[in-house]
Amino acid sequence: MTREECTIVEHYLGQKLKQLRKSRGWSQKALAKKLNKGTSTISDYETEAHAIPLDVLISIAAIFGVSLNELTNLKEPDAISLKDLTPFQVETLVALRNEFLSPTNQSSNLSAQQMQILHDIIKLFSQSS
Repeated sequence: MTREECTIVEHYLGQKLKQLRKSRGWSQKALAKKLNKGTSTISDYETEAHAIPLDVLISIAAIFGVSLNELTNLKEPDAISLKDLTPFQVETLVALRNEFLSPTNQSSNLSAQQMQILHDIIKLFSQSS
């Protein structure tokens, strides 16, 4: 995501948070209490003075009963087609999928973020096969 796209998402998030809060009839103070934050922090989120950390976004989504995609207005990526791949490439992807989709896989060479990226990519390939 580019810096410009991040700015657009942050701007959208502030507006969306305010809209969700008001739709429930909650004050900033009431939402702050639910999130264990200060009222000024909620104000900063709504006015985009501060970006909303991921852990707080997850809490906001849970409180309002919405998905992170709905909250951030992001769409699920399209599935990736396997039709232009060679049989060897498909076989390799299947092997990777089997390796990395295993919930017990604990690769010490990759960070959790790298594992999640690989997991998401492989999942996309799985959906299109």
